Amino acid sequence: MQIVKQMRQEKSGLERTCLEHAKYEARAGHVVAIREPQGQLLWGQDFEPDVLTIHSQMSPTFYHEKAAKVFICHGEPLSSVGNGVSFKAVLDLAPLMDCFICMRTAEYPVWNLIKRTYVTRKGVDLEVFTPIEGVQKLEGEPAILYYENQRGVRNPLYPLCAMAQVWKKLPRARLHVFNITDQKQAETWGTFVKQCKLWPFVRTLSGPVKHADVAGLLNRADIVVSALYPLSARGIEALACGRAYVSAGYDEPGYPWRVPEYSVEAFADTLIACAENWDKINYRTWAEERHNEADATAERLAIYERYVP
Repeated sequence: MQIVKQMRQEKSGLERTCLEHAKYEARAGHVVAIREPQGQLLWGQDFEPDVLTIHSQMSPTFYHEKAAKVFICHGEPLSSVGNGVSFKAVLDLAPLMDCFICMRTAEYPVWNLIKRTYVTRKGVDLEVFTPIEGVQKLEGEPAILYYENQRGVRNPLYPLCAMAQVWKKLPRARLHVFNITDQKQAETWGTFVKQCKLWPFVRTLSGPVKHADVAGLLNRADIVVSALYPLSARGIEALACGRAYVSAGYDEPGYPWRVPEYSVEAFADTLIACAENWDKINYRTWAEERHNEADATAERLAIYERYVP
């Protein structure tokens, strides 16, 4: 197949996921290109596509293209509504699409009301995100890392508050917050830590992390904590790096460290349980079995083939 991906270039998990899709679809023997809706070619070469995958926006020049049109549902539905833009954009594009693909079973009932939707596994590039020997570990036993992009309710407030309880039980535990991209955010968290006397266990409040440095950063932690709810996103990178992942939104059956409710107490209890039973599972093996992007790509390609003219 000849596959063109429409994606607005931005520093986000959506961009990284799209690039991973392109890499593994090309590796599977297909011709792949990524193009911005405004026309700029970002990856690959020009050709007539059999399949268009839409990752954020779609150029009007493709509206009447005979190629199969597949919308990839990256964002969780609640935040898509909440940002005031994304959900309406999806509704506007839906009549032009042949189908949707989402990567979390919990959001299927939402997207499937709009357009026929298929579910694939959420994959991650296991070659990029992998255990690395010899990295300097972050301070703490355990060293707990928060590194998600912050926007809206996606922020580290509850993990920060939970650490006060974790620290009482595990006095050598430390929290490191990265990817603070806004000066007002930085000032807010700095004031919060100082005023509430959280400095004994909050060791890092730091700025943006380049994508090339993410795998190294994850390898420096013992536990990666997520504030996303009710769904999870790119935190599975931590599992691929052999690190524990604590989240209220990650609901893969059998995974032991799901935060059972979105509360400070639940975050604290889950972090403590994870720290005390860290080796309950092999995290890298878990990612290999459930989140291999090569497997996710095979699932997507089978869906594309249903709609190729």
